[in-house]
Amino acid sequence: AAVEPEEAAVEPEEAAVEPEEGPEEAPAAAAEEEAALGAPEPAAVNGASVASSSPYVPPPLPSAADAMASMDAEDIKEILLDSLEGTEKGLEGSAESRGEILELLAQLEARNPTPAPTSAAEMSKLEGTWRLVWTSTSELVALLAASRLPFLRVVDVYQTIDGASRTAENRVVLEVPFARTSVSATASLEVTSPKRLNVTFTKTGVATPTLLDDVDVPSSVEVLGNAVDLSLVRTPLLALRDSFVGAARGLEAALPSELREGLELPLSAGGTQLGGSGWLMTTYLDDDLRISRGDGGGVFVLVRDYTGGYK
Repeated sequence: AAVEPEEAAVEPEEAAVEPEEGPEEAPAAAAEEEAALGAPEPAAVNGASVASSSPYVPPPLPSAADAMASMDAEDIKEILLDSLEGTEKGLEGSAESRGEILELLAQLEARNPTPAPTSAAEMSKLEGTWRLVWTSTSELVALLAASRLPFLRVVDVYQTIDGASRTAENRVVLEVPFARTSVSATASLEVTSPKRLNVTFTKTGVATPTLLDDVDVPSSVEVLGNAVDLSLVRTPLLALRDSFVGAARGLEAALPSELREGLELPLSAGGTQLGGSGWLMTTYLDDDLRISRGDGGGVFVLVRDYTGGYK
């Protein structure tokens, strides 16, 4: 019997290998990946596009000095006065904030509208009463720190300049419980340049305390961060205040008339000058703001006081 051969049922396997990318497709894929990563546009050189391999570097931000270069004096002055808020006339503030204030002062000085403030033609602009708003002078900052003592507050510091008599008076107003007084120092002035005055202190004085009728006793006070309730002792304290004010008024009425104006002490004896001396240079002056620098390197920022200061 004849045996029929089995038919082969095996089909040839189909090739599943994908063709490799051609040399022209690889750069296109790399370009798509680069665009997805936010690569910068190719730089143009002589009108031709050139691919750049260096990363994108943003331009530097302008410095504060560059930003202020386009401002006028009024804009900078407004920023300065805002920056002085909360500094307690220079007693408070970080090193960074002090640096910003000094930079603002330098920018204002570069825009000084009164280049010769002590000349005969401009001296009248320097006259009047000025109130201190900021200083870097260590001696004056130490005086301002007296406000941290119990029952004492430095209210304000004034300087009054009289061009006719060539004198200046510095006055520190102090407040104690139920009364206010002031300590003053008077100096003679000598013009040595269109910006500079020589200062020689000739006398000092203490004003007779002024009783404060409007002093109230609070219902609570803060001591070392803790609130102390005074509601139970407020009535006795008010009675004590009234007794003190009444006794002080009686003492004031008994004083000789020459003492009611306060005490003054000369700072010279037998031709010997006992008071200190130095110089003061006004580096910026307009109608209501003044910047001065002293021989010790300190800076004084003052605003014009139209009330005449405390007397």
